[in-house]
Amino acid sequence: MELAGPKLFLSPMGRAPLIGGSIPQGFTTRSDKREPLRSGPKVSGACDVSMKGDVGVMKSRQGKIAQLFIASGSRRMARLVCRVRDTQAETPRGTETVPLRKRRPPETNGIQSASVPLNYAGSEAAAKWKKQRQFQCDSVGRKRAYMTYLFILIGYAALMIVFGVILSRRVHKSGDFFVAGRELNAGLIFSTLLAANIGAGSTVGATGLGYHDGLSAWWWVGSAGIGSLILAFTVGPKIWRIARDNNLYTVGDYLEFRYNRTMRGLVAVLLWVGSLAILAGQLVALEQIFKVTAGLGRIAGCLLAAAVITVYFAAGGLHASARVNVVQMIVKLAGFTLALVFLLAAAGGWSAIRAGVLAGAGAPDAERYFNLIGDGWSGALGYIALLTPSFIVSPGLLQKLFGARDERAVRRGVGLNALGLLAFAIVPALMGVIARGQFPGLGNRELALPALLTGSLPVWMGGLLLGALFSAELSAADAVLFMLTTSLGKDLYKTFISPEADDKSLLRVSRLTAVGCGAIGAGLAVWFGSVIAALKIFYTLLSAALLLPLLFGLYSRRVTARAAIAATLVSVAVTFALEHKAQGQGYRGLPSLIWGTLAGLVAMILLIAAPKLAATKM
Repeated sequence: MELAGPKLFLSPMGRAPLIGGSIPQGFTTRSDKREPLRSGPKVSGACDVSMKGDVGVMKSRQGKIAQLFIASGSRRMARLVCRVRDTQAETPRGTETVPLRKRRPPETNGIQSASVPLNYAGSEAAAKWKKQRQFQCDSVGRKRAYMTYLFILIGYAALMIVFGVILSRRVHKSGDFFVAGRELNAGLIFSTLLAANIGAGSTVGATGLGYHDGLSAWWWVGSAGIGSLILAFTVGPKIWRIARDNNLYTVGDYLEFRYNRTMRGLVAVLLWVGSLAILAGQLVALEQIFKVTAGLGRIAGCLLAAAVITVYFAAGGLHASARVNVVQMIVKLAGFTLALVFLLAAAGGWSAIRAGVLAGAGAPDAERYFNLIGDGWSGALGYIALLTPSFIVSPGLLQKLFGARDERAVRRGVGLNALGLLAFAIVPALMGVIARGQFPGLGNRELALPALLTGSLPVWMGGLLLGALFSAELSAADAVLFMLTTSLGKDLYKTFISPEADDKSLLRVSRLTAVGCGAIGAGLAVWFGSVIAALKIFYTLLSAALLLPLLFGLYSRRVTARAAIAATLVSVAVTFALEHKAQGQGYRGLPSLIWGTLAGLVAMILLIAAPKLAATKM
């Protein structure tokens, strides 16, 4: 609170005046060692302001003297919401300043309504007072909200760990860990895929895109749904049959079966690097949520998330995560649906939201912002090129399919997952638009969803959405951890380091790998700054490395191991060279991934045709 005219400030209880060095008339000091003294960096909340002559005494509801000022010409009293800065101590602790007599002016009878303004000189001071009154950030209420959110996080994390430990008792061999005994029905396939696909990119990242780009952010999650539809009726059933007939556990198993060990090792190394990036992206999203809801720092938030994921996945593998994902999916769908309905109703409907966005600072172009294709089809095609192939060939998704009971479970489970993604895609886009209208000045667009959670929802609804977000990040992160453990445990350790390792040794190494990868992911999350940036690295590398050898390996017998390796190396090299040169903006209007894939395809065709050309010349 700043007032015009001479001021005499007191810091919180137990401190002396800062200006003048003397106690005003009508006030004295006393020392009370029996009562514990309280002080802190800030005192905020609802305060009482009373006047005694030209001296005003401001007290918080907790009874602390927070500030003392002299306001010339003011004789009124008011109850107001304020925020008081702490100051340096100049007298020993145990000394507080209190009135000698508690006498109230008869004309006001104590305390006046906050709607009545204080009459003091200076329009600037009045503006500051009004702004401070409207702040409405009670420290007590904020601390209670923090504690509520923190209890939700801890309780939910404990529940996930307990589930993982209980289900781990059913894991007796590596087959249970990697493919859940091949007994997952369509419902479990649906829930574990949808839970894995709605993660940091589909929540925090997509809401940030909606905040910046408007309704065209639908294509971020919608492109994943398109890829899942293709997976459901083409690649999924075909690769499941091959995995069942040849007892394959991982995509690396398939690559060695179709090509050779060199191809398996190459893809395993590339995917290990990319998977660490996406794991870090999930943890970055959790850190951002923890920071604004529970007051946790980056390191504490990343460590908490990594610990929960690592414990329940390392204990039970796919067998545990597939069943835990059912709970996570229910929580996240219920939380996001109810939160969106509440936000739409509280904002006054779509017309009010649109008007609020256009009236805010830095308002976007309405025709572009509220259009599903934004600036044109180039942006939508960019998302399709980046995400659709990744959701067709992702090892984290394909290896979950290996655990399906039959081919029918694959089609139904993956198909339902695709429909769920296509429907959910509009939710983060709309939330981003709502956040743009309510918080137009966010410097980091990925704080849009946390801002809605803490600034636009009541605590009970914010707690439900927090649980949904926690579920989303955990389920996506355990899918990434699944890729990492299978890549290192089965594709590298079992294949190259210790081919003679028995089933128990492989299970033990896989669990230790999960713990190690969780720790590395937490370290990278502290370093990464953006969810979308981390996910783009993974999706680009995944598509460049796997799309050509996997698809052509499934549908053509003419592709050799040499051609597949060359296609992977050329595709990855060209893609990232163009990404670096164009700084992620694509080349000649097309994403770098398309050019890289075309270059890899040319290399594959040349190597397939080379033997025939040589035979023709002879």
